[in-house]
Amino acid sequence: WDRADLDTLRSELEQGHDIIVGVEAGELWQDGRSGGHAVWVTGIKQDARGGIEGLFLNDSGNEEIDGGGYVPVEVFQDAWLPRGNFMVSTKHAAIEQSGGATR
Repeated sequence: WDRADLDTLRSELEQGHDIIVGVEAGELWQDGRSGGHAVWVTGIKQDARGGIEGLFLNDSGNEEIDGGGYVPVEVFQDAWLPRGNFMVSTKHAAIEQSGGATR
């Protein structure tokens, strides 16, 4: 998707699809660097009314969060917008197997 929105992102996650988004690195890391970067969105945190408070990411470029962590929705949107709200998702639900269990 070009120009995806948070509702589309949430819908794809709810369907079990894996999602990668393009972001502006410095905005995401809040350190003034510049450049495109990609992160894997692994989940969202919602408030009691279903509003998105933040997102959980796997981010190989952020050593401070050991490759994963939580980002407030405002920070995420500030990083996502400069890259055109670009998003890629799997067509089918991703299946993870661990000891015979699936998610």
